[in-house]
Order: sequence, then structure tokens, then C-alpha cells
Amino acid sequence: MILQPNDNMLRSYYDTFDARHDRCRKELLNLLSCASIATHPDNTNPLPKWLTYSRLAVAALLLVAIGLLLSFGGGTPQTVYGMEHLAERLMTIRSLHLKGWIYQTITSEHGDEKLEKFPTELYAKRPNCIGYRSYGFSIPGGGKPSTVTSAYMASNGKETIVVSDDNREATIANVAGDAFYTELLVESFIQSSIASNFLQGPPEYYRKIRSEDFQGVFCDVYEYHQEEVPFAFEGRHLVWLNRLTGIPMKSESSTVDESGVEKLHRSEVIQVDVEPPGSLFSFQAPQDYKLIKLDAKKAADLTMQGIKLSPYGEGGSDTTWLGSWHSLNINERAVLACWYQYDAKEGEKDFFAREPTFELYQGNQSRICREHTLSTNKVNDTQWRWSLILPEDKETIGECALRIKVTDDKTRTSQELKPLRFPPERLQEIILEAQRRTLPNNSQQELFSLDDIESIE
Repeated sequence: MILQPNDNMLRSYYDTFDARHDRCRKELLNLLSCASIATHPDNTNPLPKWLTYSRLAVAALLLVAIGLLLSFGGGTPQTVYGMEHLAERLMTIRSLHLKGWIYQTITSEHGDEKLEKFPTELYAKRPNCIGYRSYGFSIPGGGKPSTVTSAYMASNGKETIVVSDDNREATIANVAGDAFYTELLVESFIQSSIASNFLQGPPEYYRKIRSEDFQGVFCDVYEYHQEEVPFAFEGRHLVWLNRLTGIPMKSESSTVDESGVEKLHRSEVIQVDVEPPGSLFSFQAPQDYKLIKLDAKKAADLTMQGIKLSPYGEGGSDTTWLGSWHSLNINERAVLACWYQYDAKEGEKDFFAREPTFELYQGNQSRICREHTLSTNKVNDTQWRWSLILPEDKETIGECALRIKVTDDKTRTSQELKPLRFPPERLQEIILEAQRRTLPNNSQQELFSLDDIESIE
């Protein structure tokens, strides 16, 4: 068998199968083809018959064993996978389809609390096909009723649909949308799903706990448990890994939030390199939903459209806000981030009134980083800052995420971003295109390149 480098635990299990079976088989066949040792006329020191028969029996049994090994795949080299290099394997996929459930404690109008489950679905296909269902939960506490909102959207490069279950409306446009924006969204979903669904921490801290059949496929079940790893997230994570493809078939996580409430999430359908599912890509309004069709001129109203850079995430309080675009992995040694911070004062935005902190994190392990400002650009009513984030320990980025955080006595807000990986040629194009979207039209400002970034120590 051919084993992945560094899969030391699996290698120890399969060392026996890597023995020189061809030579052994040849020697055994030669032994069986010889005349009986006990009756050979020239044998001056004959062996007892029982020992002769025993040697022949052992030889025969070994041949049978070798035949069984070959029938079970020993004759064809196979790769046996563990959790190591999982991220690299998933980076090679063409599409990813996830279906599962998210569990949330909901308070009814009568004040009763009940754990309810909500179906989730995500499909992303490179370069610009994406669909997903999303939820919003408002949990006020104190016995007050919870509010749940739901919607889904899909775009296949030709059509775009956004469905609001709360408003019972479906908006459809026969346009591709913004290809650049969609490509980044697709990559974010695929690459972020690697972290959120399959790797809650460093792969070396996952332990194989059992093997079992799942949907007709023999899987190794790996566990990452908070009690076993000091800096792990608060909770438990399980992954069902197809040992012959190295691709997860199921994942299950339980986490505990700051208030002590346990949250569960299960992905029970994980498929790679499949076509878009009809459940998201029918491009038809659900029954009894209002249908809104947009022509190309009005299509800019859709979420998928964006001429200038739009924030991937934004959050804050009444006075302090923090927003960010996608972050980019620069050769595993740094992260390129585009972000803004402002304080709201009397209807005005005071940009960069507070200096955030930057850190890389995985689970509960964090790494201190320093920020190197590349440029600050103003477009429309937003000031974007381009920053190169470098870890102080000078170790590789790996599967860490970037956290930009603003905290003080009254405010605590943060943005968590998964640094996206791209081939160097495409990374250079993305860096230039994204910068243009943070500048006014016809701006003559010089753009920094990938080479400029790589020269910064």
C-alpha cells in the first residue's frame, strides 16, 4: 500500500502489508515444487515426517494468506488516508454539496423553550456557481419569544434567484451577476467549509475512535475533544472519513456559547464533484410566493451585484463598527486583509478612530500578529484599509483564521475571516481587481502588486 507521508499512525497499522510478498511467494513455490525431503534418497540427515508435513502445511497456508491479501486489494496499490493533509485534498475538488441540520433552542410565545432543528444546505461549484440556505436567530432571553428568519439564494453564472421565506417573495434575474464577487463567494464557502465542518483544530489532534459503515461505505471516525486538547474549542467534533478517498462523508459538532447554551450542527450529506441540486437551482418561485423578475438594468438590486467592494461582514454597536472584505493567504507566511473601522458620531462616520488587534487562531489557540498598512482608500462613503498581517512567531498560516478585534470597556466587536488560497497568477489578478474597487472611478493611484507584498518582511 502507498501511504501518505506523515500519516505515522496509519503507517504502523499497515507495515505488514508492505513486506516483500513477491519474493516470499517465489520462495514458497520453489519449496512446494521440490521432492519430499523425508523420502529423498540422497538425504543423509532426514527430518521427521511430522516436521516435513508441518513445513509444507505452513507454506500452503502462507500461499493462501497471500492470495487473500491480493484478492482484497493487495495486488493494486491503494492510498490509505487519515486526517492529515485533509485541507489540501479538499482544495482540489470541483464542487461541494452539504446538507444537514442546525439545532437551536427556541422560546415560544408562551415562554416555553424547545430545541428545534432547521435544515441547512450549501452548494458551491468553481468558479461561479453557488447556492445556500441561511437563517437568522434573534434570541432575546428572559422568556421573550425567539424570532427566526430564513432565506435562500442561488446563482449558476446565467441566472440568479433570491428567496425570502419571511416576505414570501422570490426575486429572479436572467443575469450572471458579478463574476468576480461570485468567485470570491464560492471560494469562501468551499475553503471556509473545510475549517467549519471538517477541521476544528490541527489535524494531528484528531484521534481515530472507531470504524463503522456509513451509507454503505466503511469510514474511520475521528474525534477532536475539548477535554483532550487544552486549547481546543469548547465542545466536541466528529468526522466520518472515507479511508479510500480521504473525503469526509459526515461531520457533527457541538459547541457551547458564552451563555452556556449548547449548539449542535450536523452535516449528514457531504458530496464532492456533483452537479447542482434541484432543491436550490430550480430558479422557480415556491408555491404561493410573489415572483419578482428583474431585467439587467435592475439586477444591481440583487445581493450578487457589486461594482465597488462591498463588505463580506460587518458588525458592531450603536457607536462602533467594524467591517471587512475577504482575506487572502500570501504564500503561507502572511495574510492580506481589507477592512474598515469607524465610530458613529451625530450621523457622521469617524473612520479608524480605534486601532484593532489582529490575531490568527484555530480553536482556542491564538497567535499574535503585527499589522503593516499598505494603503487607505476612500470610495463612496467608505474608507478601506489594506493591511498585511504577519504572525510574530513567523510560522506558516496553515488552517488558522484571521480575527480582527476591537474591544474596550463598552464595546466588543470582531470579524473572523478564513484566508483564501489561490494560485499565484490568479492571486495577483484578484489583488489588483479588488484594489480597483476600493478606489474612485478613473483613479490614477498606483496599485501594489503581489511582488510588492512578498518583499515586506
